[in-house]
Amino acid sequence: MSGMEPLPRELEQAERAYLACILETRLEDLGDKYFAGDIGREEVFAEFLTILSIFVKLKLPMEYLHRGTHYLSLCMEDKGGRGDVREA
Repeated sequence: MSGMEPLPRELEQAERAYLACILETRLEDLGDKYFAGDIGREEVFAEFLTILSIFVKLKLPMEYLHRGTHYLSLCMEDKGGRGDVREA
């Protein structure tokens, strides 16, 4: 990714957790949109790859990625909406 400028400094732990939480929420939103039929698998996959690359590039805490991906996968398996899945 030669077009990207390096970060001017390392992110603080709290900043990494905050960004990871935002991206986790984005994964959950993708699951909701997919489940509602608002977007297709191709859009989900493209957005997921973008989010994954951000996690890796910024060295964000992977537990947030794990939770968001777990929710997204449940939605893609047609298990239910956000409220139902979070209860599982």
